[in-house]
Amino acid sequence: MRVVNNIYGRRNDAGGSPATAGDATHCGLQGYVACWTWTGSTHLDVTRIHVGLTLTRTPESAVNSYVTFSAGMEQEYFPGNPNPVDMSGLEFKWVPDRLGSADTVSCRSRIGRTCTRELVEPGTMHVGAYVNGEWQGDKMLRVQVDDPCHTGLPFSR
Repeated sequence: MRVVNNIYGRRNDAGGSPATAGDATHCGLQGYVACWTWTGSTHLDVTRIHVGLTLTRTPESAVNSYVTFSAGMEQEYFPGNPNPVDMSGLEFKWVPDRLGSADTVSCRSRIGRTCTRELVEPGTMHVGAYVNGEWQGDKMLRVQVDDPCHTGLPFSR
């Protein structure tokens, strides 16, 4: 956030402050003159700080094994601010390579920012979320499933 232009406070001789109502016999209360007046004009420019969405997986992929996808952020905190950056509306979507595939379950289990699924065939995990209030859609991670029966060669049907 950035303040554009300055504002100036001017105190009336009667006393008081912007934080208090003032003295009822001089200013502030019951319709008397204001204790403080402000001159100038200002406005605030608010610029959202971009924080990127990340997507990782563990372990490496083999057919019929379970893999966990984890969504994260490039930055968890802003310097000097103890509050974490917000992530909300997190969505995972699995898209198999083969058209007409029955392998469409995105997550067998979902806990917080993680999604665990069984790898049946190759595909792509898509993830989207609001990060610091900005939609970060369609972060993708391509998964080539290795078939251990064929010495780790890429899977094929």
